[in-house]
Parts: sequence; C-alpha cells; structure tokens
Amino acid sequence: MRKIQIDKSRAFARLLFTFFVLVLFDFGGLYLLKNAYQEKHEKLNLLLFLAILGISLSIYSVFYLIKKHLRQIPFISFDSSLIWINKVSHRLDGISDIQLSGKFKYEKVSRSANETSAFREGMKFKTPDGKMVVLFDEFYKNLSDLKIKLNNGSMELNQNLNFRNKSKEVYRSSQFKKTRGYLLWGLTIYLLTMTKNVDVYGQSLIILIVTSIFFYHSNLMNFFILSNKTISIKKENIFWFKNTFELEDIYEIVLDFYTTPPDHRKKIKQVRIVLNNFEQKTYPASLLTNRNWQDLEKELLDRGIKVRDERNIDYT
Repeated sequence: MRKIQIDKSRAFARLLFTFFVLVLFDFGGLYLLKNAYQEKHEKLNLLLFLAILGISLSIYSVFYLIKKHLRQIPFISFDSSLIWINKVSHRLDGISDIQLSGKFKYEKVSRSANETSAFREGMKFKTPDGKMVVLFDEFYKNLSDLKIKLNNGSMELNQNLNFRNKSKEVYRSSQFKKTRGYLLWGLTIYLLTMTKNVDVYGQSLIILIVTSIFFYHSNLMNFFILSNKTISIKKENIFWFKNTFELEDIYEIVLDFYTTPPDHRKKIKQVRIVLNNFEQKTYPASLLTNRNWQDLEKELLDRGIKVRDERNIDYT
C-alpha cells in the first residue's frame, strides 16, 4: 500500500500563520502584564484575566480551524486494486471522470469567508458510489504517485523543444518599484529603530516580527532566469535560494494567481512548473510586471514548452 503524504507545512500554512499572529498577540499581552506587575499597576487583575482569556481563545481557534480544515484534506492511500479515502475503500477500476489537472473550487474554512472561495490547482475523480473527490496539489507531497497510477503511466514528453544558444534572460523587476518592496524595507527599518527604546524582551519580540516580515515578503518575490536548456528560480533578498529545472523535464508551465486570506480579491502572480512525472513546484512572482510575464510566456512558447495561461480565471 502506498500512502499519499500530506504536506503539513503547506496544508496548514495559513493556520500556522494565524497561530503565529495569535502567539505574537499573546506574547505582547504578557509583556504588558509583566510591566504592570513590576509597577504594581492597579488594573493588574484585569490584565491577567484578559491575558488568560486571549490565550484560551487562541488555543480554541487553532484547534477549531484544524478540525474544519481537515475536511478538505482527505487521507489517501492505494495499492494495485484499491484506493482508500479516509479509510473507505473503493476499487481503482471503478474510478471514473478523472481530471488530473486544472483549477477547482476551494471553500474557506472560516465562517466569515463562507461566501468567498478560491480556485486551486488539483485533480478530481468520481468514486464508484458517485461521490466527486477533489485533491489539491499544494496539500500533498506525492500526489503525483496517484496521478501516475490513474493515468497508467506518466505524461507524454514534449517533442518540440527548441534549445537556443543565447545568453541568459532574466525576468525580474526591482522590488523598489513595487509596494511590497517599500512595505518590506520601510517596516523593517522602522521596527528596528524601536529596539533602542525597549528592554531585551521587547527587542526579542521586535526582531521576531521583523524576521517574519522579511522572509514572508521575500518568499513572494521570486524571479526567473531562462538559459539555453534550463530555467532557474531565485528569491529577492534570500540570495542563497536557487532552484533549477531542465527544460526537457518540464511538461508544462502554468501562469496563474493565488489568493491570500482574508481578502481573496487580492491576487499574487504565480508560476507553476509541472514536470513530466506530474510533480510540480509553485513560485509566487509578485515582482513580475505584466510585460515580464508576457515576455516569459512568449519565450517559453517559442522554445516548445507548453504554457497554460490561467490569469483570466475568476478567483473571487
């Protein structure tokens, strides 16, 4: 039996971010409580009650969201003849209406966003009892194994690749031409100046916030380097990060958006690289201008790479 492993870091990324924000909030409250205790503040009991209440609500919120979120991430395993979906088995030869790629509706787990949905890359099939199952690529580590099994092999290789003997082309825009870049460095500099006026506990909190802001925004600012036979991805400010793919190993490249909570009208550009073995990697590209994107798409098509342009999908 082969299990489809859940990618916990991506499946629960939004929940972990929520938990992190709540922890920062609680940590800030405890910091104020410590100062009030040292100064023997008259409202110490009220602050203590609010701190306990905040921590309790944080723990409840996280476990509630995890429970709701698991409904969208079924546990999957399969062997040569059966597939198990949350411990319910079905015969593989009874699976029908298989769609191995595409965008499918993803319902938000929080009540406040029930009317808002997002579309995410995934696969879909119908079980013998007539139930439609949608599995989202970003939530699993080896969903490609199941796709290969259901497809009785792997994808067809690109036959019309056109390698060029030319210099590297970089698709990149300056972070200082974008709001995200100014926000990143503006907040970083502002928060670091505040460390001079607080004690060591306050400094630790500020440094934690600055580090989180730095890596969060830098992770969304990938840029792309296209050479003769490869495409490389690097991150703005995180200079040690680099991923490289051989063009002959790529089945298709998807240009799309992904949405971030709580406002799903805000869309971030994203490049999704789908390999010949169904594995895929996604890279947010919030720095790329529309011209960068158009030039990248044109060059990939000229080189024989299949490009799936899904930038016009209604994600709201």
